[in-house]
Amino acid sequence: MIPSHRHKPEDLELWAELEAADAVAPIAASVADAVRQVADWRGDYAGTSWGKDSVTMLHLIARAGSQVPCVYMRLRNHRDNPDCEAVRDSFLARHRINYHERTFTYEDCQHGEHWDAIASEFGRRRMTALRADESTHRRMSIGRWGLDTGASFRPIGRWNQVDVFAYLHMHDLPVHPAYAMLGGGRWPREYIRVHSIGGERGSERGRTDWEREYYGDVLRRMEAARRPQGSG
Repeated sequence: MIPSHRHKPEDLELWAELEAADAVAPIAASVADAVRQVADWRGDYAGTSWGKDSVTMLHLIARAGSQVPCVYMRLRNHRDNPDCEAVRDSFLARHRINYHERTFTYEDCQHGEHWDAIASEFGRRRMTALRADESTHRRMSIGRWGLDTGASFRPIGRWNQVDVFAYLHMHDLPVHPAYAMLGGGRWPREYIRVHSIGGERGSERGRTDWEREYYGDVLRRMEAARRPQGSG
């Protein structure tokens, strides 16, 4: 796991226990099938967030020797999770992928403008790290359409979170520090997301309180940036 000054002693103690479980957990998913499917896929780009699922997908891309563009969509105005860069740098130092970054404002993303911009540059067929066990909607989508809808390919769509954490540990892949920001067990790691800070999406399951606890400095910078110049 990538270290962070945001971690508390109780977080690191709990993470050590979780990591010990990851070390012995079996991977139920077929990794060989996933690598083959990634190698055979002829889409336009892969989208990454530098969360656990994205890192797993990017490692499969590297193992497959695929040259598909891997695109990280960043947000201006302090909304990016600031710990994503450390995960990115660690991964890219050890694994070769065709990597790109594009930056948008939060407002650009409200009606899919960012997707249109990416599609105009790379194409509309994208690979994602979406998994069925993350939500009922995703489970229904994969159950109905399978891993490849034509527009969206989900190579780890049928992996569960145990598979993902075990895979990360097995291959010594960088793990985003947010997954250990667990409040001593108050925040289950399977519910942690590393997308933008302070957004309306993903505010369920106590995310707003979690952000205040671990990323309060980012929220304060965002608030200061919104405040008119000269105001107290």
